[in-house]
Amino acid sequence: MRFVLLGDDRAVLPLARAIARHPGHALARASLVGELQGELMQIAPALRLTSAWDELLAGDVADAAIIAGAGDELLLAARQLAQSGTSLVVFPGVRQGAEFVDELTLIRDDSQIRLVPVFPRRFDPEISRLADSLRTDASGKLLHVAMERERPPAEVPGPVPLLTAAEIDADLLHDADLLRSLAGNYSQVTAFRSGRTAAGVTSATVSLAGDALPEASWSLKAAQQTHWRIAVTSERGTLNLESGEAGRGAPLAGAGVPASDPAAAADAARPETSEQLDETGARMLEHVEAGLSGRDVSPDWTDVARAFEIVEAGHRSIARRRTIDLHFETTSERSLFKTQMTALGCGLLSITLFGVIALLLLGAVFRGGRDEQELRRLLDAGWTPEAIAADPDRLPGCNVGQIRELIARVERADTVMRIARVVVFLPLFVFLVLQLLVFVARPSRHPAHLKRGRSSNGTAA
Repeated sequence: MRFVLLGDDRAVLPLARAIARHPGHALARASLVGELQGELMQIAPALRLTSAWDELLAGDVADAAIIAGAGDELLLAARQLAQSGTSLVVFPGVRQGAEFVDELTLIRDDSQIRLVPVFPRRFDPEISRLADSLRTDASGKLLHVAMERERPPAEVPGPVPLLTAAEIDADLLHDADLLRSLAGNYSQVTAFRSGRTAAGVTSATVSLAGDALPEASWSLKAAQQTHWRIAVTSERGTLNLESGEAGRGAPLAGAGVPASDPAAAADAARPETSEQLDETGARMLEHVEAGLSGRDVSPDWTDVARAFEIVEAGHRSIARRRTIDLHFETTSERSLFKTQMTALGCGLLSITLFGVIALLLLGAVFRGGRDEQELRRLLDAGWTPEAIAADPDRLPGCNVGQIRELIARVERADTVMRIARVVVFLPLFVFLVLQLLVFVARPSRHPAHLKRGRSSNGTAA
């Protein structure tokens, strides 16, 4: 299988290395890779770099494209590749935005391409071991999952390190997916920010909850070094996973997990070796192969949408200072149609209400004086304009010329009122007819997301 790569996210390097070493795959071309150019050429010497990403749109260039990064040009390239029928392997990032995820979902439903997301933190060997432990009976019923993360901010303008909203969202996107993979499909989000200043915050906290799910808590603090810890509490004890000096997972400790020997613990604290990176890359490649072949995998594209929804719900929770309930719906032409028509319908109802009020005022203006009202009563009683004009006594004080002028005025007023009624009510009628188009809009290919059992390599069990 031939792959092309677009983007400069370093998380893609283990997968690139695994592809280059696999006898059945090749990393053929790359574009928009930035500072990764040198490392990629060492990994795949035959790799062809190009500054013109549109060269990758040719049908015979690649079987799948790897998207690892953000930026307007990169996201445009990803959309164009998807529309041309090229399946995508996407390393999700918060800078890509939820709108990009929705657009690719619609393209997938239209062109039947494969979309395979890769959340790198899921493929850490120790995190995979933790997930396997939670699926065994030995762990018992889960009660609580806590994840604590520390990281240095990109900029330290003063003596106190501060995190920006973008930095918080970037970590939350991946950790929210990780917590969902460990404990379930959370549907309630409560977020807090502490130590707020104009430049950022010192820490962020998010609580996740859902029906029959263990509560999960996530925190991120500004610190001098990167460090993270996961503690999973069950009826039979606690499983702990903590990063070593290099940020990789240390061996698990706790209930249901065999005790690690001191040598293994010491090894976990050392920087990752090429063998360990190869294991992560092999897990990623196995996941990608399964997804591109059409098998159910975890994470899937729905998991990407859910992670973005949790990030957005965190923003709403902070703004409203309350828990936000998530009502998951798989993105599709039909769901977007319903959303847009709902918004349009609310606007049309408001406009129609004001239109009816204006119509009543207009009718009062055209109702005229006593003579016009008497003329209208005669017309309503069946008198023709000719008969009324021939019998002036029907309108005392009016001669034939005045009667004819009144008749013309009433007819003009009636014409104006008929046109006004059409203008007021026609848009609402057209809107109601357009509701029938919901049966033409395509629903999602996939039903509502259901949690599945996961195998250790990330595919659905």
